[in-house]
Amino acid sequence: MNLNERLKRDPRLLYRLAFIGALPMLLSPLIECLSELLAPPVNSKFFGTDQRYPATVGLIQTFALTIAVFVWIIFLYRRILSKEPVGKQLRAYLPLSIFLLLVVWLLINVPITGSQAFLTEGSDYRNESTLTFILYFAGYFLFGMLLTTERIRRWFLGTFIAAGTVLGILTLIHVWFAPLPFFHEGILDTLSGIFYNSNHFGYYLTMVVIAAACGAVLGTTRLTRLLCLGSLAVNTAVLILDDTLGCFLAVFATLIVLVVLVYLVFSKQEPEQRKAVRIRVWITAGVFLAISVAMSFFYESLFSSFLKTIFELDQLTDGKDINAGSGRLKMWQHTVRFITEKPVFGHGTEGIGRRLYMLTNFDRPHNEYLQHAAFWGIPFLLVYLGGCICTLLQALRNGFYRSPGVAICFFASLAYMLSAFFGNTMYYTAPFFFLLLGVVASGSHTEVMPVTKPFEMPEGLTKND
Repeated sequence: MNLNERLKRDPRLLYRLAFIGALPMLLSPLIECLSELLAPPVNSKFFGTDQRYPATVGLIQTFALTIAVFVWIIFLYRRILSKEPVGKQLRAYLPLSIFLLLVVWLLINVPITGSQAFLTEGSDYRNESTLTFILYFAGYFLFGMLLTTERIRRWFLGTFIAAGTVLGILTLIHVWFAPLPFFHEGILDTLSGIFYNSNHFGYYLTMVVIAAACGAVLGTTRLTRLLCLGSLAVNTAVLILDDTLGCFLAVFATLIVLVVLVYLVFSKQEPEQRKAVRIRVWITAGVFLAISVAMSFFYESLFSSFLKTIFELDQLTDGKDINAGSGRLKMWQHTVRFITEKPVFGHGTEGIGRRLYMLTNFDRPHNEYLQHAAFWGIPFLLVYLGGCICTLLQALRNGFYRSPGVAICFFASLAYMLSAFFGNTMYYTAPFFFLLLGVVASGSHTEVMPVTKPFEMPEGLTKND
């Protein structure tokens, strides 16, 4: 078979390439552990070019970008061969089409805002150039969207959760038993694992904890569910130690949504199946709450942060100038003012960094949605939100619960979107979100026959597939 025929007929080629493109990112925390173990940085306590992570992820991004180019060539070639009207294909791949609009906007935005300096290179710390964001929208999201079989999704999620669990176990060893040489505490002496900041570690943990929780509820085998429950226990403990309140609240809120949707979605199942799933979801929620409460007797910082934030907001009602939300409220106020200065095209990539730092000692607003609007304008933010929400709504409409892989990614993506109200994009955490969100979009293109009855197993999938 020649190349032309292979590209046309082999349905596995695209999702295999997509998985290969995503794999280094899925393993990146462990790759960084190994990198810093073999070649320790000169000073692992402060940010700087001596750190290994920017170089590690830079290589991974180069690899992913190369694979993405090949994947796009094959994907477009197949779309052309299909001879379907362009409008129909854009509707079929609506979330991808929306994210491609963001890519076009970014390219137009560079000369308008004069942000050419950040076109291909980010700051030493952030390491997020305009090209990096293009890779998020047109690379990692595409990789996830092309994982169109349940088997490849299981490999994807298994790798993601396994890597997160290993990192979680290493973190507990570092905290409770013996310090590990490749872990560092960050500039504020807070637990950050292999990341540079406890908040960044929190973004990653948010997705891992929810993915493990959903795996414990929706896993297709008992062994899978038990392993995911163990991963949930480990990473919940690490999340408490990490002490990132916004991420903890995002996980808590997502678990509530999971419980509610389990009761709504599985209400028409066979009684035995319905009962089993409901028992599992309460066990999962119970494990999370039990560990959170138990550890509060030894690590009060997370709950102290919550009470402190409530107290600060109460002070705010009295008109006092306070540092609510670890300074976030002040950052948000200044960022909103910057947005009103240039509401259409924004200030460009990292365009508000210096001004915001002079006012708050932080170079980003710690709210991804405000960050997008400040960088590239309010229209960009609206389109970005449209792409994310459209993906989740399509999954709801198409019965995402019929695919455990899609369902797990649905909740993990939702958790990240909630945590994004309090965080920034980072080169070593944001790619996971776009991969997970892409898998949610893959449900519309899954390579099995669609089902016509609720909770019916799609043709081509077996209980263990």
